[in-house]
Amino acid sequence: MSIWDEEKYNLLRDEIFKYYVDSHWIPPKNPDDQLFGLKPMLHNRESFWNEIKKNPIFSRQWEVTYEKRLLSDEERYNLWFNLNYETGMERHFDPKKIPNYDDPYWEPTPKYLVHIKYKDKVHKFYRFS
Repeated sequence: MSIWDEEKYNLLRDEIFKYYVDSHWIPPKNPDDQLFGLKPMLHNRESFWNEIKKNPIFSRQWEVTYEKRLLSDEERYNLWFNLNYETGMERHFDPKKIPNYDDPYWEPTPKYLVHIKYKDKVHKFYRFS
């Protein structure tokens, strides 16, 4: 069972970046001219996402909000339990007995929850970093 989808996460980021890139095309002034112009872009893919994450004014301009938060111990335990349930296991969260989430025997357990809101649709992703 997988609770995250790296491909979906990357496709959404690509779609949003494409929206930014496409906004830089300038239609020809003369209707008979078939060549579009291109305004210089201030950001590449990486700097665009860094700006989205840290600058709310910039992110609103592109209809994006990005929120990332650390999962609580209990949230992470519940994910771990759902990913690694074995017959005989009982769900019982005890903050003094946190499992080793990095143990290779178990399915990996994410550390973060990311919400990306794009054009009024919220997408939820679990992330390791």
